Amino acid sequence: MMKYFQNIDAITMARIQMVNLGQKFSLFNEFWKPKIIAELNDLYVKTIKLNRRLTIKPKDRDVHLKEGELVVIPHSGTEHKLVAKSGVELLLLEPKTTLNTGNIRNNSTADAEWI
Repeated sequence: MMKYFQNIDAITMARIQMVNLGQKFSLFNEFWKPKIIAELNDLYVKTIKLNRRLTIKPKDRDVHLKEGELVVIPHSGTEHKLVAKSGVELLLLEPKTTLNTGNIRNNSTADAEWI
């Protein structure tokens, strides 16, 4: 077993949060419904399951991701749409005010809930 933290005072250690992603993903089966698993500064760390393979479609091109790959999309002013064609488990780091539908609320908007 690896020792993760050394020389950290008790108050700081009490604030450190360990999260098991596999365990969190096992807690829900709904698709396209984000779940909050942690927070960091002004961000929520969210998990979401998509029932299709993931393609991220920025305004002018498609970005195809393979298992284990990561894409960073600038939050400010970057229009994008997630498209999936088979099962995907996704980890998101987003500002707390971000809706899954961007800056509009409609029938597809799913308010993230804590798990």
